[in-house]
Amino acid sequence: MPHTFQITKEFEYTASPDQIWDAVATGPGIDAWFMGHSEVEPKDGGAVRFTFGDFTTVGTITVWQPRARFAYGGDEMSFDYVIEKTAGGGTLLRLTQSGMLGDNWETEYEALEKGWNLYLHTIDEYTTHFPGRT
Repeated sequence: MPHTFQITKEFEYTASPDQIWDAVATGPGIDAWFMGHSEVEPKDGGAVRFTFGDFTTVGTITVWQPRARFAYGGDEMSFDYVIEKTAGGGTLLRLTQSGMLGDNWETEYEALEKGWNLYLHTIDEYTTHFPGRT
């Protein structure tokens, strides 16, 4: 039986809001820290495609507010990235993922919870040590 879920994570970066936007809302930026190949059509209603080997998933952009908010979703999952400039010139990124998990939902949820910690840290490593390299 499917279960609904929601995970919200916050991470503060020394990188600028522009750098974080490029990392989370462009295909080449996402490719720098996330697995597979990503494509983003930069507009409300645009497509977001992730390809992992022979599998491709497609979502639709529901919010496109450059350097402030990027949200998209598909049949089973949705993602919402909110970007805020901090007083020190860095960036606060708030990510919310929600959707449906399958019969083994507790294990899936735990994997997502831990996985996002790794990915959000990887964005920090990318923007700190490899900015602009995709």
